[in-house]
Amino acid sequence: MHLCGEGVFVLLETFSKIYDLTLKCALDLSSGAVIDFINGLFGESLPLDSEVIRTATESVSADLGGHTFSDKMITIRSAEHSRRFHIEAEITSDDKEIVLKVFDYGYKDALKQHSSKAGNIILNFPQPKIIYLEHWSTAPDAVTLEINFWEQSKVNFTVPTMKFLDYSVKDLDEKRMVILLPLYLLKLRRKVESARGKEAIRQYVPELKELLNKEILGTLTKNVEKGNITRRDAHILIKLLSLMYNHLYGAIEEFEEEKVKGMLAEKLVLENEYEVLAALEEGREEGREEMRAQLASEMLADGKDIVEIIKYSKLAYEDVLRLKELVLCESYPKH
Repeated sequence: MHLCGEGVFVLLETFSKIYDLTLKCALDLSSGAVIDFINGLFGESLPLDSEVIRTATESVSADLGGHTFSDKMITIRSAEHSRRFHIEAEITSDDKEIVLKVFDYGYKDALKQHSSKAGNIILNFPQPKIIYLEHWSTAPDAVTLEINFWEQSKVNFTVPTMKFLDYSVKDLDEKRMVILLPLYLLKLRRKVESARGKEAIRQYVPELKELLNKEILGTLTKNVEKGNITRRDAHILIKLLSLMYNHLYGAIEEFEEEKVKGMLAEKLVLENEYEVLAALEEGREEGREEMRAQLASEMLADGKDIVEIIKYSKLAYEDVLRLKELVLCESYPKH
């Protein structure tokens, strides 16, 4: 079941956490693309034929009045290893308490996976990393939470960070982290927003065209040809790229007049043709899958119990949890 279908793309166009959902959709791509990304982000060399398990984690808040979600827990499993990774993305580096959120999610995840040895309970936290999509010059290379256990010991929970825009498109390509490329349109956001007047905005037309049409789309095409990402991966990433462009620059008349989105528009036509052909090939099974998802969504909206939803929709528990998050998204404030 692909959660980044048309329904999710509609949510992305209106949902206030567009960057967060873009990353979640990217992590729903093919196993090879996700493992490449994990290897690049964490400096690992995990085999590309490993199993990728995406965990939809649902946690009840401390006051029992709501829920917190993070489905950016990724397990990479093979016969030789099983590693868990936790990825958090922040639009800026301003949130000084982000380490508390990472620790909270990591603790809840470790609690579910806990084991015991010689009478001791063992909590194995997933390996975390924070991606600062935009950052100030003072952004840290790591954030630390100091935990004091009375007089027993003091432990530092340290989470390394990635300063996303310090990387070039070439860097992301070489590190096989191309699933982040739709978010790279943030590169010019601050410059464009600070520009005053039509001519000041127009000076960024060549740079944005180069970034969008040559660097990002060119890199995606090259990775499909090399087999690093699948055609479906590229299809989703190009749609995410278009939505990100519309979110950041779509209302700027000067960019529209200069046809900045030209090559991307052509790619979208090709991708729409691919989507029609893929739907025909998937045929009845795809239709049945969509009907199951639709039934589950309607039951969630009616407040039905998850056990009952699984019984009638025949969906997996993890898929129902993800759909539950999407239903909750609709109640969030719009732009």
